[in-house]
Amino acid sequence: MAQAVGGDTTVLASALAAVQRRDDPAFLRLEPALVRLALEAGILREGDENPRQVLWNGAVSRLILGTFLADVGRRFGEEGISWMPIKGMDTGGRFFDQPEDRPTSDLDVLIRLEDVARARNVLEAAGWHSAQHGRRYEAFLENEAYNWQATNEHGVLLELHFRFWGLVGASFVDDVWERARPDESLGPTAFRMPAPHAFVVSALHYWLEAPPRPMLYEWELSRIVRSDGDDVVSDVVDVAQRQGVQLPVGLVAARTAALWDEPRCRHIASGLLRDLGSAERAVARRAFSRGLNEIGTGRMYLARLLARRPCRMGWKAILRRVWAHPAIVEMNTDEGHAWTARRLRHVAVRLGLNSSFRASRFP
Repeated sequence: MAQAVGGDTTVLASALAAVQRRDDPAFLRLEPALVRLALEAGILREGDENPRQVLWNGAVSRLILGTFLADVGRRFGEEGISWMPIKGMDTGGRFFDQPEDRPTSDLDVLIRLEDVARARNVLEAAGWHSAQHGRRYEAFLENEAYNWQATNEHGVLLELHFRFWGLVGASFVDDVWERARPDESLGPTAFRMPAPHAFVVSALHYWLEAPPRPMLYEWELSRIVRSDGDDVVSDVVDVAQRQGVQLPVGLVAARTAALWDEPRCRHIASGLLRDLGSAERAVARRAFSRGLNEIGTGRMYLARLLARRPCRMGWKAILRRVWAHPAIVEMNTDEGHAWTARRLRHVAVRLGLNSSFRASRFP
């Protein structure tokens, strides 16, 4: 699959067939790129119905999301709110041959924490409606959450990020803003994340996906390092070390290096994985022997905390693996039950006891 998205025409047909058969969920988001490459190589014909539909779907999705992103940027510009696109809406247009090669289904926008209230007012006035409501949810946004989610009348999801995930320290978002570059093509208050920070964001987001994790993120990392200058290796290592994310970034960089024989990723992995604590080294050994999909975020959190790495939520991140914030319990349990019952059910789910617990206590 890595050879195919890398442009090797000798394996394109078999790779595309595997994706279309849904052989491995990790490969599904590579289908648009594989279809485009196969059409360009003459392996598929323009008249073939399925490939044409895949490309049309990707192009239309990008057009719709781009239209709404431009409107959000215009409104933020009018209010003087600094913002930047992140994840797929950023990397697709900057680091891939075609934006559609990097599928995304929502808008991800980063703002400064102090602008959250103003930004929400602007978006709500423009027809974006909060996905959740209530006292518990507002407390969650204030204390722990990293984004506010909203949808519009067309069903488009917008994630307004004002922090990053608990896997990284609280200072990472400030580091991104300090090094962001204005991009007036997106609007008067728009910025772009530097490539090294985009690399770290993509590597961290990889670990938040449930196994089997999408190979798209690994491909994205290979695209980012090839697009920037020779300093990208040292810059990525510097960002990751300052933020204490050597383990998650180094592991996925090593896998990316192996898949595409990518020397820059190999140097990044080497620079980061030599700088691990003992608990982190144990996780790295497990990852190399069993595969990255065998490493969960809980194990990653614990190893990093034991190595005294900065984590935004600290040791609370371990507690939240079982005892979620009340807003999360509220979102994921039936409001028809008493609160204590809802809390116990949610804990049972987190502990993997859901079926027996439900059978004995909740008919």
